Amino acid sequence: MKTRFLAAIILSTLLAATARAQTVNSWIDSNGKWESSNNWSRALAPSLSDSAILITNAGSNTVTIDNATPPPNLTISNLTINANTLQLVGASSPLHILNQLTLNTSATLINLGGTLIVAGPVQVNQGMLNFTGGTNQMGSTFTVASTANSTGTVNFTGGSLFVTSGTFGIGNDGTIGGTGGVAHVTVSGGLVQAASIIVGDTTAGSSSSFT
Repeated sequence: MKTRFLAAIILSTLLAATARAQTVNSWIDSNGKWESSNNWSRALAPSLSDSAILITNAGSNTVTIDNATPPPNLTISNLTINANTLQLVGASSPLHILNQLTLNTSATLINLGGTLIVAGPVQVNQGMLNFTGGTNQMGSTFTVASTANSTGTVNFTGGSLFVTSGTFGIGNDGTIGGTGGVAHVTVSGGLVQAASIIVGDTTAGSSSSFT
């Protein structure tokens, strides 16, 4: 009897852990603040209890993080943006993504003076990153248009970008032989540092650029 009871406890614990691991929190509103619980599918602002944060609903909506956004809502596991915009407006605490940041079709992320820290890979596929200020730290590979037929754009006009331990891949998957799409990265101000930068790949007619 005790053995069955213990097995039931273990099974319940594993099922609860699996449910937590697969918890997705999706943006459901139009324009709004990141920390507003009513804007999210779980009726909760983002946190580490979510396995993934998705800003992928239809429409060109803008989600804003600023000085009023509580720090506990700014550390998350994964973030995917599609067809919408996320802007950082001088938030007092960093937006800290522990795993992956992905920008897909028509996605835009704008840093107007906040701090963005991504521990895992960053992929800009069919999207745009605009850095006009603030600090941006990428702890792994940062790729722009890394897959065939994809397009990605990064505009850097101020602040700092550090790709500390990975490759900044422009039109590739972080390797010279990777079949990438077309990426355009323009730096007209601020500071950009990377362990290595690879522009284009071995595909004939590769037209990516780093200006």
